[in-house]
Amino acid sequence: MPGGMMPGGGGMMDMMRMMRGEDGMSGMPMMAAMAGHVEGRLAFLKTELKITDAQLPLWNAVGDAIRANAKGMGAMAEGMMGSA
Repeated sequence: MPGGMMPGGGGMMDMMRMMRGEDGMSGMPMMAAMAGHVEGRLAFLKTELKITDAQLPLWNAVGDAIRANAKGMGAMAEGMMGSA
């Protein structure tokens, strides 16, 4: 979107409210909710991709990277909410 605007012209402040859960949809910040679903999402993907025992070492490395990323996103969201 041009200028980083969201549909409807809401802009960055609307995005921040939505991430904090102030959009009326939930009481939990959106990024924290997404980070909380990592384990379930990984289990779903492992099943859908039919990961074999031979593939497990690589799959575990992927899972560790996804977990670390989710943890970093959660920390970033907390920092953004604290500064807003």
